[in-house]
Amino acid sequence: MVDAVLVVNAEGRITRANHAAADLSGYSAAELQGRLIKEMLVDESDGLKTVVRRRIEDGDILRRESSWLVTKDGQRIRFRSPAHQS
Repeated sequence: MVDAVLVVNAEGRITRANHAAADLSGYSAAELQGRLIKEMLVDESDGLKTVVRRRIEDGDILRRESSWLVTKDGQRIRFRSPAHQS
């Protein structure tokens, strides 16, 4: 199994995506590049900001947290960010 990897810059834009992330999201790697990650994250109830989105918007480090990724066709997929490695 290959992990889906999205690299996000300080502005919250996706700068790189591997094939697994593209396959999972339904977007091509080229379509993902430059997208705001916050547009793809929702909470499990009604789309309110998640802890992950708040951390990205604040330029903070992601810790072991989970959220929902919205795919190109509107499906919600649960994901968990890895623990930060210093």
